[in-house]
Amino acid sequence: MKRFLSVVLCICMLCGTLSVAVFAAQTGAYDGAPLIVISGFGTVPLYLNADTAQAERVFFPSAKRIVKNAVQLVKPLHQLRNDGDFAGFADKMDPLVFDVFSQSALDASGNPLQNVSVRTFPLTADHYMDFFSQRPKDEQALVRGAIDALGAKNTYFFSYDWRLDPLDHADSLRAYIENVKKETGKDKVILVACSMGGVVAMAYLSKYGAKDLQTLVLNNTAFQGITMVGEMFCKDYAVDKQMTIEYAMQFTQMPEELKAFIRAAFMRSRAADGLVDFAGKLLDNTKDQTSAEVLYPLFAYMPGMWSFINAKDYERAKQTALDPDVNRELIRKIDAYHYGVQAKAKQILQKAMKQGCRIAITANYGKFAIPLTKSMRVCDDYLIDTALASGGAVCADVFETLPKSYVQKRDRKHNHISPDRVIDASTCMFPELTWFVRDMGHLDYPYGSEGMEFLLWLVRMDSQYTIRTSDRYPQFMQYDVQKKTLTAQ
Repeated sequence: MKRFLSVVLCICMLCGTLSVAVFAAQTGAYDGAPLIVISGFGTVPLYLNADTAQAERVFFPSAKRIVKNAVQLVKPLHQLRNDGDFAGFADKMDPLVFDVFSQSALDASGNPLQNVSVRTFPLTADHYMDFFSQRPKDEQALVRGAIDALGAKNTYFFSYDWRLDPLDHADSLRAYIENVKKETGKDKVILVACSMGGVVAMAYLSKYGAKDLQTLVLNNTAFQGITMVGEMFCKDYAVDKQMTIEYAMQFTQMPEELKAFIRAAFMRSRAADGLVDFAGKLLDNTKDQTSAEVLYPLFAYMPGMWSFINAKDYERAKQTALDPDVNRELIRKIDAYHYGVQAKAKQILQKAMKQGCRIAITANYGKFAIPLTKSMRVCDDYLIDTALASGGAVCADVFETLPKSYVQKRDRKHNHISPDRVIDASTCMFPELTWFVRDMGHLDYPYGSEGMEFLLWLVRMDSQYTIRTSDRYPQFMQYDVQKKTLTAQ
């Protein structure tokens, strides 16, 4: 059976590869601006002493390191079930969790404590196929698709240490762009910013403008934040039985009938009730201590993490997680990004367009958010709120649609309500330049799929495309995971 599935998978991948090759051939040999794909959060691992033979991966932590510490929690968990001493459990848990991530910690000003860095990719992307061949989707797939469509000599990948100040990354991106222009002999480049890469791209635009950019694609980015991260810093935790099973089921490849059976069994299970109830009590009773001992000194000291806090939660999160004296320099850094970049995103993008840069924004939906905070029922791509990734769409929560009486909020001379009545795009910063894909996970766009062809179509736009440029790519589309097809809703 495994051999049969392997053959089927190989045939599917071959067909997908051919479709991208045909796409490239139909559009002719590419001689346009080179493409730089900007990495998202955690795509490139952090390494301690990366330039030595003793290099050690610190984020994401190795399975060995996680398991070693997790095993030490078995006995305290059993004891907790018997005595209900949550503070005592946190005393044992917090040092173990802190140890797992401690090598990537920063100081109170947001500066590195250890020699930790990421792998960089200064040459054309084809020099690093050991990395880009690891995954059939996400940024790696986009890079491979771009190599097929644009040619290896026109494809680059920019990585960065996501912990640090996005405004510093803007300087590094500036130098990277200058080098790409010099190597290719072109005076402009194309940027596709993926996930957190949108933060870096916006920081770059705020400092350097768009005179060197032909096109910017914000591909499911966090340029307006992620609600869940702000809620974690504010300790707005929540647990929900239904959302827990739905979140897990969306990552399985089993038949829908089997998913439905497991889902129903879980919802009826008293054991599941007990586990969810216990998890809720654990969060409620340890969140203050664990936030102070683990979450804040590890992640709230990272300027990059603050770029994920949206406008609604930003000031409250600062008051909850930071000390105005101890973290004075860190606060200066994060305020500069939040108020100078995130809060001014629309003006920054408008200025870029006036300088001749073509803009496209994509936002996926139809997935379930991480079931850990109060916003877990928002319309989501399983990581970033669709409303924030799209720059302000009105979105119905999961399992819901906009009311029958609902009319779009703003008169844009066009209809911007999705056929499934989940999204009103009229409230976006740029409703004519924003595309939505239902049932496509965050950044997924598998290699060889029609979803990938859509991204490459945006990359190669020869003028400012809008949601009405192509009947094939309207504002609202549906992705079929099994068939890898992308169709109009």
